[in-house]
Amino acid sequence: MMVSAYYTDASGFEVLVAVGFIKNIQDDRKIQIILNQPILSYQDIFEKLLNNNKSIIDKTIIKPGISKEILENFNVTTLFNQP
Repeated sequence: MMVSAYYTDASGFEVLVAVGFIKNIQDDRKIQIILNQPILSYQDIFEKLLNNNKSIIDKTIIKPGISKEILENFNVTTLFNQP
C-alpha cells in the first residue's frame, strides 16, 4: 500500500515530506514503511526521519495513499523501488 508522510510544522500545518509504501504491519499496530520519494523542499526532515530522530518521528503522521499531484509529478514505478 502506498503511503504519504506528513510532518507537523511549527505553525501546526501538516506538510508532505515523503511518499513510500508499507513494508510490514506488526501485531502491536506499529508499521514499518519504506520512504523512497522525498519532497525536495523538506529533504532535511526526510533525512532526520531516516536517522530515526524521535522528535521528528513524534511530529510525523503516516497516511494511506498518495495524492493525485504526486502521481502526476513522479514516475510511479520509481516509488516501488526500495532504497
